[in-house]
Amino acid sequence: MAWLTRLSTVPLILAGMLLATPGGLGVFAADEHPGAAVYREHCGRCHADNGAGTVDVPQPLVGDRSINQLAAYIDETMPEDDPEEVRDEAA
Repeated sequence: MAWLTRLSTVPLILAGMLLATPGGLGVFAADEHPGAAVYREHCGRCHADNGAGTVDVPQPLVGDRSINQLAAYIDETMPEDDPEEVRDEAA
């Protein structure tokens, strides 16, 4: 559970993904974090359901950026094929 100590550096969409995916913290869909839907729609195809990466993007979603820094990075660059797709609140 060492990842919990780094939760503050994970963007809200990743926290929502952890709550909503099988093997995550196991909450019900009614309690789903709003970021989970954004992650499934825009991020999961490259970063996988659990953030561990895929064949095309093998690096796991880890790092030392703050939530604000990471949200700004996502806002400007993600998804790579259409950076305008995830903006503002969704980032």
